Amino acid sequence: MVSNFSGHHENQNRAVNKLFDWLVANEAIPEISPVLHKTRRKLATGMLMYPMSSSPRGRALIISNSSSNTRVGSEVDFRNVKDMLSKLDFVVVGEHKDYTAEEMKEAIIQETRLQDHESYKMFFLVLMSHGRKDKIGGCDGPDDEVSMDDLLNLISPKNFPAMTGKPKVVIIQSCSGVNKDSLVDLPDDHDEFEESSEGSVDEDPSFSEEQWISFSNTMNTWDNESIMLSEASNTEPVKSNRNEILAGDDLLMIKASQPGYVAFRDKKVGSWLIRASVVAFYQYAHQLDLHTLFKMIQQVVARYSANYNYEKKKVEGGYGQIPEIRCRLTHMRKVFLVPEEAVL
Repeated sequence: MVSNFSGHHENQNRAVNKLFDWLVANEAIPEISPVLHKTRRKLATGMLMYPMSSSPRGRALIISNSSSNTRVGSEVDFRNVKDMLSKLDFVVVGEHKDYTAEEMKEAIIQETRLQDHESYKMFFLVLMSHGRKDKIGGCDGPDDEVSMDDLLNLISPKNFPAMTGKPKVVIIQSCSGVNKDSLVDLPDDHDEFEESSEGSVDEDPSFSEEQWISFSNTMNTWDNESIMLSEASNTEPVKSNRNEILAGDDLLMIKASQPGYVAFRDKKVGSWLIRASVVAFYQYAHQLDLHTLFKMIQQVVARYSANYNYEKKKVEGGYGQIPEIRCRLTHMRKVFLVPEEAVL
């Protein structure tokens, strides 16, 4: 008998495989054009989640730095991510152009001052530029840069009060250094995961069976894949004993590469992180919370980059790219977009 944990793991792997297969099969096609269907997911009983009742969901700011046309392919990323966020019911603003470091900061500052955010439930920031460890580069040369922490501080509760207690989701496509992440062969006896000998996850007496997301009904076809959850959920505000909030609260971020390492971008179809994110959001954002989705994207990018460099570039030993995820969501809540289902 397969436990809920094993079934969950297997179905997530199946989803990752399908995303990877799509990227490989369509790697020469720049534009990603989905077909939308009006099908909504069901929510798990007792699941804590951020309220997401507003329409539009919120505003999305895209800062896409062309860096004097040195970031070839970034215009494709801009079009794809703008189209995706628009279809997911966000008010999308921002441009693909040359930005200095100061102009990037100013664009975020001006966005946080808008009163429109009071009525919205979340904020999306997509930042695409050159970069190095802990720095995001502007278009005026190697000294024109701003620290990533300074940029994230601009959307902290202190500087962005309209989004206090609401999720801020950030996608950053930039290098984090100059190193290339080399691949290492796993030993033959490597175990992908191990379940507790004291019982599987669904036998933990502190949780009811309904509280665990079940992937057992996942269908095997790409077009009709559905991850069904039970009906009830809890979106009421969560009371806390904390009297203060922290600067990084309610932040969920994915960055293209780990500190010190490069991030890849194809000159014809765009960067691997943005491409994988767009495909994953279209296919699974109506079913999965964003933290889970980011972890799937992390796996897809790592696998695709390794496959590309090994198969296409014939790099001896191979090298890859694995995104970095930062999660500061509070009170064990999850972020669900609850958009219309999209099928590629």
